[in-house]
Amino acid sequence: MKQHAYFINEIKEMFKQYDQGTLPGQSVISFLRDWFGNHIMQEDYKYGQQIAQENQ
Repeated sequence: MKQHAYFINEIKEMFKQYDQGTLPGQSVISFLRDWFGNHIMQEDYKYGQQIAQENQ
């Protein structure tokens, strides 16, 4: 999935910047909170419902 590839690449870049001291930890936390709140709870949940309906 393109969104998951984006997530992985974004996290890698953020941690590189964090390790270099150019990105505050709060930015990483905010990104993760948004990802979990928006993507997983909305997008991935829709896929789960669709798969469940197909398996009935």
